[in-house]
Order: sequence, then structure tokens, then C-alpha cells
Amino acid sequence: VTPGAASATYGAATPAFSASYTGYIDGDVSPGSVSGSATWAVGGSFSSGGYACVGSHDVSYGGGLTSSLGYFFADNSASSAELTVTPLSVAVSGVSANNKIYDATRAAMLTGTASVNKFVGDDVSASGGSGAFVDKNVGTGKAVTVSGYTLSGADAGNYSVVQPTGLKANITAKELTLAATAANK
Repeated sequence: VTPGAASATYGAATPAFSASYTGYIDGDVSPGSVSGSATWAVGGSFSSGGYACVGSHDVSYGGGLTSSLGYFFADNSASSAELTVTPLSVAVSGVSANNKIYDATRAAMLTGTASVNKFVGDDVSASGGSGAFVDKNVGTGKAVTVSGYTLSGADAGNYSVVQPTGLKANITAKELTLAATAANK
């Protein structure tokens, strides 16, 4: 029995696999009527939280099928990499942009503790990140673009980072001090 190829996003339930059959004898071209539900075991590496890691995995037939012609079903060990797991996108949250006084730059200060919504038991954290105002000019509710957050930890490779969006802050006018010297005429 060979499971059909399938893919899943990291952390999702194991997909349903279709089965194909080989190894007939005596001129048979099929196993006859097949009944039951196949059980499948996913091999390969798993995360700290117990999920199949990003990459290719061998899926093995574990039993559950019967044939009306008396065939015994076994895993096709020559087949491998039937399941492809892709990274789960996670957005960085917990940060905001600070208001600032005009300083002729677009730099925006970010505050807060960056975090991501990861699966329980997974070792993943977010760090880095910087912000930039849309322009350097004075204004209220100015959009701040965030970039540079990365993920680290033993299970970080199972996730792809999405930078925070929707941040806004104000740039207020810089107060100028006029210094004058009196001159005699």
C-alpha cells in the first residue's frame, strides 16, 4: 500500500491519504473490493510540541484494510516523502510605535515585548525589529512600517514570521529657541 502525496501546514491535522495498491498475482489487476479504514503513521522529525516538522516525511501504512480477494496489505517501503509540511505564518504582536519630536529622520522607536502565537510546547521567540515612519514630517497618526523581526528557538524553522502591521504614532514639531544679541547703533 502506498499513500498518495499530501501536504499540510505545520501544526495542522494529518491530511487524509489516498491509497494505491501494487503487487498483484495470478493476473489480478486490483485487490478486489477493499474495505476498512487505513491507518497511517508519519515518520521523521517532530517539534517540541509534538507536531511533524517542516519538510518531507515518510508515511507508512499501519493497517485497517481488508481485500475481498484475500490480499494482505503491507506498507510500500520503497515509497517515501509522501507528506510535505510547510511553515505556519505567525504575526509578531505586542509592540507599538512611540510618538516622537521631529528630528529630521524617519526612525521610529518600538516598545513592548514582541511575541508570536505559537503552539504549546514549541520553543519559539521573536526578536529584533525596527520601525520607520512613512516620512520624516510632523503629523498625527502617521503609519509606521516595521521590519527585521526574526524567529529563534529550537522550533523556529516550523514558522515563518509576519512583521507587525497597522502601527501609528505622531511626530510633533520641535520647539526652537531663538537667541538674539542686542547691538548698539
